[in-house]
Amino acid sequence: MKSGKNRKSGGLRSRTELCPESDVVAIDSLDDKDPQFLIHELQVHKIELEMQKEELLLANREIEKARLVYQDLYDNAPVGYLSLDQKGYILKLNLTAASILGGERNSHIRRPLASYFSSESCHAFELFRQRMINGKDLENCEVMLENTPTGRLWLLVEGQSYTGTEGCFSEYRMVLVDITERKLIEESLRNSEKLYRAIGESIDYGVWVCTPDGRNIYASDSFLELVGISQEQCSDFGWGDTLHPDDAERTILAWKECICSEGLWDIEHRFRGLDGQWHPILARGVPVRNDNGDVTCWAGINLDMSRIKKVEEELRQRSCELEAARAKSENDRLLLLAVMEALPVGVAITDANGGNILSNNAYDLIWAGPRPLPRSIDEYSAYKAWWPDSGASVAPEEWASAIAVRKGETTVGQLMRIQRFDGSEAFVINSASPVRDVDGNIIGCAVAIQDITDLKMAEEALRENELKASALINAAGESVWMFCHDGKILAANVTAARRIGSVPEEIIGRYWKDLIPAELVASREKMINEVFQTGLPVHFEDTRAGMCFDHSIYPVRDRSGNITSVALFSSDVTTQKNAEEALRVSREDLNRAQEVGKIGSWRLDVRGNVLTWSDENHRIFGTPKGTPLTYENFLDCVHPDDRTYVDTNWKAALLSGVPYDIEHRLMVDGRCKWVLEKAYLEFEEDGTLIGGFGITQDISKRKEVEEELQKAHNELEVRVRQRTDELATTVEALLGEMANRERAEKVLIEETLERVRAEEVLREKEQMLLLQNRHAAMGEMIGNIAHQWRQPLNTLGLITQRLGVFYGSPSFNKELLDTSVSKSMEIINHMSRTIDDFRNFFSTEREKSEFRVNDALIKALSLVEANFKDSGIKIIHNEIDEISIYGFPNEYAQVLLNIFINAKDAINERKIESPCLTVSICNENCRSVVTIADNAGGIPEDIIEKVFDPYFTTKGPQQGTGVGLFMSKTIIEKNMGGRLSARNTATGAEFRIEV
Repeated sequence: MKSGKNRKSGGLRSRTELCPESDVVAIDSLDDKDPQFLIHELQVHKIELEMQKEELLLANREIEKARLVYQDLYDNAPVGYLSLDQKGYILKLNLTAASILGGERNSHIRRPLASYFSSESCHAFELFRQRMINGKDLENCEVMLENTPTGRLWLLVEGQSYTGTEGCFSEYRMVLVDITERKLIEESLRNSEKLYRAIGESIDYGVWVCTPDGRNIYASDSFLELVGISQEQCSDFGWGDTLHPDDAERTILAWKECICSEGLWDIEHRFRGLDGQWHPILARGVPVRNDNGDVTCWAGINLDMSRIKKVEEELRQRSCELEAARAKSENDRLLLLAVMEALPVGVAITDANGGNILSNNAYDLIWAGPRPLPRSIDEYSAYKAWWPDSGASVAPEEWASAIAVRKGETTVGQLMRIQRFDGSEAFVINSASPVRDVDGNIIGCAVAIQDITDLKMAEEALRENELKASALINAAGESVWMFCHDGKILAANVTAARRIGSVPEEIIGRYWKDLIPAELVASREKMINEVFQTGLPVHFEDTRAGMCFDHSIYPVRDRSGNITSVALFSSDVTTQKNAEEALRVSREDLNRAQEVGKIGSWRLDVRGNVLTWSDENHRIFGTPKGTPLTYENFLDCVHPDDRTYVDTNWKAALLSGVPYDIEHRLMVDGRCKWVLEKAYLEFEEDGTLIGGFGITQDISKRKEVEEELQKAHNELEVRVRQRTDELATTVEALLGEMANRERAEKVLIEETLERVRAEEVLREKEQMLLLQNRHAAMGEMIGNIAHQWRQPLNTLGLITQRLGVFYGSPSFNKELLDTSVSKSMEIINHMSRTIDDFRNFFSTEREKSEFRVNDALIKALSLVEANFKDSGIKIIHNEIDEISIYGFPNEYAQVLLNIFINAKDAINERKIESPCLTVSICNENCRSVVTIADNAGGIPEDIIEKVFDPYFTTKGPQQGTGVGLFMSKTIIEKNMGGRLSARNTATGAEFRIEV
């Protein structure tokens, strides 16, 4: 029914929609049945439409509800969702993605996603986009975000490209997952793996890991390098091949029993090292179990027992040193008590509260009579004292010792008047300095007090004498004259009158022009008139009859300021001039001495802020002589990092009088230089600072040595700490072995004594070895001299015989005689130079120097040239690189000479045809390399490792001592830090010298 109705309504609707408006049938033209049926159908259709409308509204509400749910799920998903256009710009994103990128969601729309990534991640992201375009599968990549609110973030990006209905590209859809925590865990795991691997490799002889059945699967490189095998060779039970024969069977059997019992592995055995020595090793291991208690693997370590024994010996020695230090400390304490009692100055020591701990007899004598011993600064009130300048009482906190313990300041020279405990009074100078422990904490102070009562009385007497001395000064020494404008003498002292053989009463009233030589009148009158005219003093000198006089003319004014007369002061400065000349010579000597000693001097005028340097000081600071100098100029020369330190110490010296004795750096022509500075301050009688005098010493070389020593000391401390840490880890294990170690110590002591005796015998043998090498070298020298002299002697003999043959014949003339004598002298001079060459060659060198390798080689070849020619040996000399090295040139040439002679002996012994010696010089890895190769057939393989041993020789007892190559290796490797080695080539032996 419904389908029919729908068909009818559908047909009707279709006909109604298709019929033109003019063709619509009027309702009046229809029969009675058609309108009724049509109305019924319309009503039914209306009801259906209303029902469909309600269903559509309900469906819309469900869709909206579902949309809201899915929108909420989309926005609050634990991962970020994004959609990108073809260019990579963000079209939409959820809240999680906005939170990851940082900021509001709308701020990211239409921004390229790649702009949020680090520069390294942009390339990976671009490749990721290309893969999404070219493929249909889900792609992913890892990127890193920078400058996010939480710092750097690592993201896993998964995505896929989508196409529209027409098959064209629509958008990228991506998921962002925060994998920062995973990345951090991975990084932590990698670091942990590196850490544990580094710990394993840092342990001597290392760590090892075995499977549950005992087969080795890992061993540290330090162990593999010790025994000289690879990890593959060590695997399974291959490590047993390197055990000592006496330990191998026992160790393997014990290991298998330990595997079966799943107990702890703890055994001592010996491994054969790559050096051929047997190394005692303590091996310890434990089974590693899973949560079920099953053994998953075995892990353990190897410990070098010889080092532990060495550490035990070092600890014993340190214990002895500590006991000796304690004894020395007690001796120092007794020495301090003795020194305190011997001092004429009162000395006392207090604790951190200012309480008296110790004092000497002189201290008790100054205070006279029984005195209370204060326990703190508050009890200082029992000691009565006053300040001499103000008369005020000295408060307890004003004592130097109170300042030292409370403020940590040093006080020097407190002048005060005290009342002794016997009632008498005295003047004293009180000083104190804080005493600190190694951490810088004040633990007390040292007090020094000196009785200066007698000195004060002497000062009073000195003031009285000053009044008496003033009268004497007016009557002695300098000549004093006074003239009026017309030259009349108004006044003169006894000294002035005595110089012209008169007395003051006889010359006053006369004219000065009448008392001096006529040739001096004009110049004197000019200067006196200049004083009257300008009102300024005039100073001049003159020399007469070998004497030098210093003159000064000053104007004398009345109360109105008018010049009424002049005063002339004349002094005999002959002695002073002579002294100045001597001083000038002395200063020149001082400058030369300072230059030799690299010690400059300086003087500072505090009031005028004027700094004066000696010539050497200018050289030390790198400033030209005559440069204006002030304290600020001096600070500019100081290294920037040391200026505050220098300024603080100098100001402290100026304010409190503490010694100025410091070391600091200078910057001279861009180069750092270390100097030592000391200063001695100068004060007025009232205590006002007027300046200082000091010295500056260039200590750069000493500092370099100290830095090298400190570096060596630091390295030693690091080694000691490392060894101490290693010892600490094994102390617990060694406790059970202490009983056995005590018995072993007795054996060790006996072995040590035996070793000491053996070392003494070894030293005697070394001395004998050196003596034999010297004798052998001298024998070689004599042989080479013989070869060098044989041909010249033959020639000299022929010349002498020729003179005998021609003597008396017509051919014997002066020309023949002169020619023969000249030739003979030339040969004799050549032989003399040969002796000098050999003497210089074997001279002992005190210091190292830089020399060319080729020069040493030519020097050595010149000594054996004649010998090699006699043997028919051809020498090929190849200098590939011109190289200079630092060492002992004579010793280096002696090594070359030893190798040349050995090669010559081998060639002659084996009678080689076409003998040849090839010498090459080149540079490899910044080291000089000299190779000496012969064609004598080489060294037998069974003895090639012994050729550098002492006393080993293949020449027989009558031809060699076996010390030449041994001493050559000692010279190259110990004296010059190089390496000497030998090997066989296809034609002979080759010696290689690297320095």
